[in-house]
Amino acid sequence: MRRGAEGLARGLRKNPNDCSIGLRVDYCKSSVLFTGDAEAREEADVPAGPATVLQAGHYGSDTSSSEAFTNAMHPKWVVVPSGKQDEGTNRTYGHPRCSTIERLAALAASAGNKPMRVFQGTSCRDKAPDDWVTIDVSDRALSTARDGDISLVTTGDGEFAAE
Repeated sequence: MRRGAEGLARGLRKNPNDCSIGLRVDYCKSSVLFTGDAEAREEADVPAGPATVLQAGHYGSDTSSSEAFTNAMHPKWVVVPSGKQDEGTNRTYGHPRCSTIERLAALAASAGNKPMRVFQGTSCRDKAPDDWVTIDVSDRALSTARDGDISLVTTGDGEFAAE
């Protein structure tokens, strides 16, 4: 996310996701990190440090939200911006991926759980209906596919609440 113009152009030719723009908002003791479609390679360029809320990269795909990155961010909340199963671009891609969501939801642990549909297949090109499963995740792991528009509010005290 901190590459010069030359590195940006090189990355765009290889993989447009590596040129994704990220945004971090810090408000007193609260922080939100929007990662766009950044994949593991670009995540390595993000300055380490916890974020209270983490937007899962690239729709919760297994090319983003790497273990090293998510452990460094250690979010209390995770937001997964993905389409519903077999709607829109999710007819072709299987987002979010089960392994990614299990890892992220474990970091955003809380007292309650909610079911989430995830893709556990190995190939989005040859996906079958059985590749989609429902898993229980932390109620602090939110998904636009399941929850619709997501609003989290804070007073800057490091705590957020879903509205």
